[in-house]
Amino acid sequence: MVPPKVRCLTRVWHPNITENGEICL
Repeated sequence: MVPPKVRCLTRVWHPNITENGEICL
């Protein structure tokens, strides 16, 4: 399970976040 913060960021697609919700900096 991903943290709520990452989950919210996953909804709004961001270049630094993959489809799996992983943060790629």
